[in-house]
Amino acid sequence: MPVKVIKETIPPAAFMEYRGVNIYHCYEGGEASTPLRYVFTTDVEENPGFAFDLRDLVKQFARMGVNPERYNPDQHAREIIQHAMNAGVLRYPQGTSPSPTTNLICPKCGSADVSYSEWLLVRRQVLGMDADGTLRVSREMKAVGKTRDQAFSCRECSHEFVQEVAGIKWDDESLAAQGQQSAKTV
Repeated sequence: MPVKVIKETIPPAAFMEYRGVNIYHCYEGGEASTPLRYVFTTDVEENPGFAFDLRDLVKQFARMGVNPERYNPDQHAREIIQHAMNAGVLRYPQGTSPSPTTNLICPKCGSADVSYSEWLLVRRQVLGMDADGTLRVSREMKAVGKTRDQAFSCRECSHEFVQEVAGIKWDDESLAAQGQQSAKTV
C-alpha cells in the first residue's frame, strides 16, 4: 500500500517581542533545528522579504551616523533590533506594524537615548555673600518669562533637534534623589 508523506511545517521560535511585533529566528535551510546566529524575521511564515541580518543593520546604523562599535551582533541582538524598529528600517508583513513608541526618538538615527535641555531665566532671593565670595541664594526659584532655547539631543549620534511638547512633568523620584545628593554636597 502506498504511503503518503506529509511534511509538517513548524513555525519559527519567537526570539523577542518589541512594540507589539514578534521577531522570529530564521533557520539554516528551513530546518527548525539550527537557528541562524544573525538572521531574524518579522514574518512567522519566514518570507524572505522580511528577514534581516544584524550585521547589515549595524552597517546601516553607521551610515546613519551611529557609532557601530556600540552594537556588537554577538552581544546586543535585542538592542540592535529595537534600534532598527525605532529607526523604521525593518519591513513587516501586511497587518503587522510596531505600536507607536512612547519614547522620544532621534529623527536622524532612531535612537531612544535622547536628552532634553532648556535655558530658563529665574529669580532667586539673595540671602548674602560669604567672605570668600560665595553667593548664598534661596532654594525657591521664580520663573521669569518663558522657557527659551529648548533642545533635544541624541546621546548616540549627537544630533540636536526641536520637538513640540504639550508640557513637562518632572520625575519626582529623580528630583528627590538629586535634592538629597545636592544637600549632601552643599
